[in-house]
Amino acid sequence: LRADHEQALKRNADLKAQAAELPELRAQLKTLDAEKADVISERDTAQKRLDELVAVQSEGADAALKSQLDSLQGELDTLKSERDSLRERLNQAEAGTEAGAEERKR
Repeated sequence: LRADHEQALKRNADLKAQAAELPELRAQLKTLDAEKADVISERDTAQKRLDELVAVQSEGADAALKSQLDSLQGELDTLKSERDSLRERLNQAEAGTEAGAEERKR
């Protein structure tokens, strides 16, 4: 019985020592929870900023592509105009050649 009693006293002392550590462990847990919340907030902020940067970059790329497209459309319009002008000159030249050939026949 004496050995059991001494063992129970030792166990009781160990439990009291562990119980004395609980407030400190709870405080550490609160600190870790706060740090975790800060890290999550920073991660969310960084992700939001990354999304914004990707959107801006995409808009910039879209604007650059639109500018290139507008420039190419302008060049295409110029080439079409030149083609139409050349067709008109060709038609006039052909008409003049046909008129000249008819005059020579007469």
